[in-house]
Amino acid sequence: MTTARPSIASAGLSLLLVLALASSACDSVVLIVNPTSGGAALRVVNVGAASVAGLVVLFPGERIAFGDLPGRGSTSYRSAGKGVFRYAAYEFQAAGRVQNQPVTDWVGEQPMEGKSFTYSVELVQGDQPSTPMLRLVDVRRDE
Repeated sequence: MTTARPSIASAGLSLLLVLALASSACDSVVLIVNPTSGGAALRVVNVGAASVAGLVVLFPGERIAFGDLPGRGSTSYRSAGKGVFRYAAYEFQAAGRVQNQPVTDWVGEQPMEGKSFTYSVELVQGDQPSTPMLRLVDVRRDE
């Protein structure tokens, strides 16, 4: 008697179905990846004492949600499907509202070489007391 094994195609279809159901049940899906599994990955370390709420790192055509980042804390690695750049735009919550910190110009920028990276950031006051901003302290290639 032989037992039937599911084919790779049916296993892949099943995985897609599960992902579709999961993504329809929530507003967004966050991928946490092992930086050695291929593709680029980014984590963020908060070198300051102030917490950063609702952190999102933005690259051209990509939003990477990290969530709340406590002072002196770090996130796990997140997938950066289009690569990690030398700098980023940010979205976070402070002073009771969503703060947008755009990049002036992405022209000519290319993703950095490597598989995994760490951004070190610090929440500081901007030019006006009501405009906090994230300062990129360091960019490190981990692998």
